[in-house]
Amino acid sequence: MKIRKGFVSNSSSSSFVAWGVEADRIKYKEQFYLNIFNDSLKWYETAIGTSTDSEELITLKSEYEQMCAMQTSDEKIDYAENNCDIEYGKEEIINSGFEGEYIGIPVSWLTENAPELKFKEVKDFVAGRLNKVYGTSFTEEDIEYFEESWYG
Repeated sequence: MKIRKGFVSNSSSSSFVAWGVEADRIKYKEQFYLNIFNDSLKWYETAIGTSTDSEELITLKSEYEQMCAMQTSDEKIDYAENNCDIEYGKEEIINSGFEGEYIGIPVSWLTENAPELKFKEVKDFVAGRLNKVYGTSFTEEDIEYFEESWYG
């Protein structure tokens, strides 16, 4: 029997390395969902104006019309909770882990986009971004370092 050492070409792996919090610590507020709804509505307006695919255009218009018909905040919040990508427009913040159990800013994003940050400033920066996006009140003490890998 041979045991292969090193790279195995038919395997796949994923990993998550970030500073953040456990996802269940984020309690989304109504205004957050309304903002996501409105951002999504604007996205549909733009997509309808730029789409050249007739089938895609039918789908986009249908979804847009459904959203425009919503009158109450409760309807919009319910729609956003169940249909919208909560990270839409927040590209530095990701929800990841093997089952999406962490929300944070990847180390790679910090390295590329905030290289001026000193190590001791990272937790405060991440807490500030999470607070701005989610309306939370995290401090640097709440922020943890997560590193997880899995193979399939």
